[in-house]
Amino acid sequence: MERWNRFRSYPLHIHISTFALFLVFCLGGVLTFYNYYQASQLIRSAASDIFEQSRQKIELDFQRSYAPIAQTVHLLTKTPLVNATTFEQRMQQLPLLVTALQDQPELAALEVAYKNGDYFIVRVINDEHMRDVFEAPRDAVFLVDNIQFSNANRGIERIFLSADSAQIGRIRLMPTEYDPRQRDWYKQAEGANAEGRLTEPYLYFFIRKVGVTYSQSSPDGNAVVAGDIALDVLNASVQEQKITPGSHLLILDKSRGVLAYNRRPDPGYSATDERVRLLHINDLQQPLLELAAAQLDGSEKQFELTYLDQTWQGSLKLLAPIPQAQFQLLLLTPEPELLAEAYNIRRYSTLIAFVLLLMFLPLTWWIARRVTVALQRLVWQSQEIQRFHLGYQIENRSRIKEIVELATAMGVMQQTLRVFIRQLEQLNLQRHQDGLTELLTKDLQQITAYEGVLLYLPGNKQHMYLAGAGYKTIPSVANLPEQIPLVLDSAIARTVDARCTQCADLRTEDPLVFGALASQFPDDIRLTTVPLISGHVRGVLVLLEKHTDNRDQQRAFVEALAGFAASCLENADHEKQASDISPS
Repeated sequence: MERWNRFRSYPLHIHISTFALFLVFCLGGVLTFYNYYQASQLIRSAASDIFEQSRQKIELDFQRSYAPIAQTVHLLTKTPLVNATTFEQRMQQLPLLVTALQDQPELAALEVAYKNGDYFIVRVINDEHMRDVFEAPRDAVFLVDNIQFSNANRGIERIFLSADSAQIGRIRLMPTEYDPRQRDWYKQAEGANAEGRLTEPYLYFFIRKVGVTYSQSSPDGNAVVAGDIALDVLNASVQEQKITPGSHLLILDKSRGVLAYNRRPDPGYSATDERVRLLHINDLQQPLLELAAAQLDGSEKQFELTYLDQTWQGSLKLLAPIPQAQFQLLLLTPEPELLAEAYNIRRYSTLIAFVLLLMFLPLTWWIARRVTVALQRLVWQSQEIQRFHLGYQIENRSRIKEIVELATAMGVMQQTLRVFIRQLEQLNLQRHQDGLTELLTKDLQQITAYEGVLLYLPGNKQHMYLAGAGYKTIPSVANLPEQIPLVLDSAIARTVDARCTQCADLRTEDPLVFGALASQFPDDIRLTTVPLISGHVRGVLVLLEKHTDNRDQQRAFVEALAGFAASCLENADHEKQASDISPS
């Protein structure tokens, strides 16, 4: 308890500063934590939105790149190309094929296989591998191969074309055993009733690359039109997708074989004439991808992974850019890279909040000191009043309303004490009843600013008589009642009986007492009767005030003065009696 009392005796500014700092730290801590939590939630929400936008962009790019291949193949089945029987007739459709290859760089070749075994293909020479395989001229861009199966000397007629489809080289009747009707893409399309089919990855016969082929037979079944998509072209398309530096983007087949991976410039596979084996996702020897492989259940989803104390946002999307083809798009992005700027904003906002809290420490101390300076001055002034040093002016300069009100109240108290002491001194010096009467009426009225102050002294047991009056706005002094019969109900009679202050409305008093006086006032007047008691009632002060006024302080002053005034009246009576008894 003693320690607690010592704590409570500290200066007010320390209490204010401590409490203010406690509130600031609590509020700041809660707000900082709340902002951090909300920022984290917003980051996760924004990460999900940005991630979904990235995934949709990749999906749209993929669809935009590969979906038209099926449309191109389908349209070619409606052209005269499927019924062309001679090389010249097929070359007449060359501009259409070249335009399709130029518009769709994902296509490695467009080809037509005829029911009789003929074969017509237009390839794009877009890398050194293709140029070396076919020994193409440096400025060759397209390669046309035509196989006439019905010729006795069966072979390939080959033409090299420039970018504007101009012939820049030609080779006739190279021997070949290639029969398109034995290829899987032809067999699948032939048995599909004019519906498109996509092969599994296989090794292209001529160029020795691995890819897939989309094929569709003509309505009359006379030919099969196909488009080749090499896996290196698919992989290059994935390499062009830019998300963040640390992102992983893969295109997988149904068995989780890797068709394309943005972190490998070349697709990984092993191939023979009979079969092609793609790298499985677990063969990449990436622990992160092995964690992601557990999420591959054939459904579309978004998920989170934690790898090396870092959160990764994952997305799995099923792609079907070509009918009967279904790929899996797997996208993994580290969350800090995805929203690096948002993380910086959250980090800096937390740092700013902490710095502001530190800056608030001296500011709080300064404000507390400023608040208590005026209060400390009032404490000193109250101590001076306690010592009855009343001769100075109390300052009430402050922007704090309560301090101004306290200073004003102390000023009023100081002035009241000054007047009270002076009044006591004057009463103490006055030995005659007439002088006391004047002090208790006229002087008291001027001090308190009542409408009127009347003094009634006891004449006998039945009456009180008017001994003096001090007034400001009494219309006619003749209306003051000279005697108050105590047998009638009045505020004065109640005061004498109860020996305490009574209040009443002048208009409700007995007309025989104050009726004449009440009729002279236009406003409602309130009566306050204060007894002067010294052993017994020595007199009654009647205070007249308007109902609209509030003179609680003046009334308290009169009540405090009443006891001393009664003693003075008693002393004056004794001195008068002594002087009357003493011989002249």
